[in-house]
Amino acid sequence: MDWMPFFLTFASGVFVAPLLITFQRQMGELDKKIRAGEAQVRESEANIKKFVEEEDRVKQEIGKAKAALAEVDKAREEQEKKFQELKKLLMSDSEEDE
Repeated sequence: MDWMPFFLTFASGVFVAPLLITFQRQMGELDKKIRAGEAQVRESEANIKKFVEEEDRVKQEIGKAKAALAEVDKAREEQEKKFQELKKLLMSDSEEDE
């Protein structure tokens, strides 16, 4: 029975050491994957930020275009009113000439 503690210590070292080595190797691989994932997340966040900035710029351009279109519509309406007034004046002048 004196050899039993030595055998158990030796046996546990023989069986546990490979498991510990495998575990450490797997933890190293997981750590690499985690770092790669974090890099992808940072890249994605940067891409999202660029997209949001581009979207804001496009929204500003759309706002400017809508304002310009409103001005064009207003000018067209004014021109249409002037045209109708001139048309009435011409009609009234031609009626007076007769």
